[in-house]
Amino acid sequence: MLFRVTCRGGAFARREGMKAARRVFRACSNEASTGENSIEVTEADLPGIEDFFKFIVPGFCTVVASASMSSVDKSFVGRRSTLELAALGPSSAAFDSTSYLMSFLNTATISLLAGACDSKAARRVRSHALVLAASSATVLAVALCACARSIVTLLGASPDMMLPAVSYLRLRAIGLPAERLISIATAFCFAKKDSTTSFLLTIVCLILNIFGDCILCPRYGADGVAIASVFAAVVGFAFLAFLLHRRGLWPRPLDLPTKFNDVLCFGRFAGPVFASLVLKSAVLADMTKRASVLGIKAAATHQVLSTLFLLSAVALGNPFSWAMQAFLPPLLQKRSEEIPRSRCPGQRRTSSAELVFGRLFKAACVCAFLASLTVVYCCKHLGWLFCRDAAVLGELSQMSVQAVPFLTLYPILLMLEGALYSTQREGAVCLMSLAFVFMSRGMLHLVGESCLGQLWLVNGLACLVTMLAGLGCVMRALRLQR
Repeated sequence: MLFRVTCRGGAFARREGMKAARRVFRACSNEASTGENSIEVTEADLPGIEDFFKFIVPGFCTVVASASMSSVDKSFVGRRSTLELAALGPSSAAFDSTSYLMSFLNTATISLLAGACDSKAARRVRSHALVLAASSATVLAVALCACARSIVTLLGASPDMMLPAVSYLRLRAIGLPAERLISIATAFCFAKKDSTTSFLLTIVCLILNIFGDCILCPRYGADGVAIASVFAAVVGFAFLAFLLHRRGLWPRPLDLPTKFNDVLCFGRFAGPVFASLVLKSAVLADMTKRASVLGIKAAATHQVLSTLFLLSAVALGNPFSWAMQAFLPPLLQKRSEEIPRSRCPGQRRTSSAELVFGRLFKAACVCAFLASLTVVYCCKHLGWLFCRDAAVLGELSQMSVQAVPFLTLYPILLMLEGALYSTQREGAVCLMSLAFVFMSRGMLHLVGESCLGQLWLVNGLACLVTMLAGLGCVMRALRLQR
């Protein structure tokens, strides 16, 4: 449920955030039409921290609400059995990565709907998106069910974890088509500049999931929370389809894609996004695999920390990435607008896009650091919410500080990707993700991972190197577009 928000919000953000950024150019437009030169754009005319957080906070709440579904599942399972909590690592990594990779369809759908010339073309895009989402999700669900044992073994499940991990993955796979259809259907709402429907639907699904966990988890454990998640997804999709039907956004009749170009337009448009998702998923899945190899205690601890990682780093990084994609493009359209940083003669003038990027970058750094400190506090004092095992709680408290670099830098890395998308440097995003994979695996090969804390610390260092390279790419791209 979390990952469907990740890509669909970006395209919506680019359109909605422009409203705040356009005021920067009103004076310039008036100047060009009247021939007057008395108006100068100043730093005060640019979007400020208040504008950013009016945009970021709703997105953060939406991602947190969506991520809470997986968090609730792990909390119920962890308080029942440490072994089942550890088993959720390989199985949930396989399921979430699969769902994450398919989210590129959301980005393509929203953008294709934005470019639809009439209602007939929009209906055709919606029809094709639903058919592609349903068919691809069904194929993937069958593959996950058939290869569940091999997949969880590949991701490091021990013999003790095998039975609950395989069972959980197969049950969750049954609900994959419903979850992907929800993801695509909510993209229809985002294309109409409606973010409220997605947020309310997530809350409804979360309530249903909690209700199902309360009933099924005490008796069936990990299988129970999987069944509850599938039930929530099916009911949520039926509810969303009803709402879209009443609003006239459900395609009737349903057009099947009959030409190769009907499918190619989705893949061609979101190809760089898909490649970047594959590479980042590889890093996170590799961390789960290495944690599972370290033993049941380490695997369970990793699951708790991964849950907090989703609720902090991912939930914070995505809205900042969307903010970059929302506020920078309008500023880049006026390449000649430069703002003096001081009145000193000869002082280098800075473009408005560079100033806005600097403000967003500083805000992201502060928020990411505060979020990482919050995670450390939760690990040391609130770990009992996720697990009752004293050994797991002790390790979680000891290694939480070593996770701070990764928790702090990952949101900034996502924000830099958003800035590169804004400057149309999709290839640079793919190279950044590729560098992240090689840096992570290379450092782990050299240093090793004798404990879970070392695993998170090494990946934090890999994230630092990748972030610095990405920052250089962004600054160079902004200077070239001045």
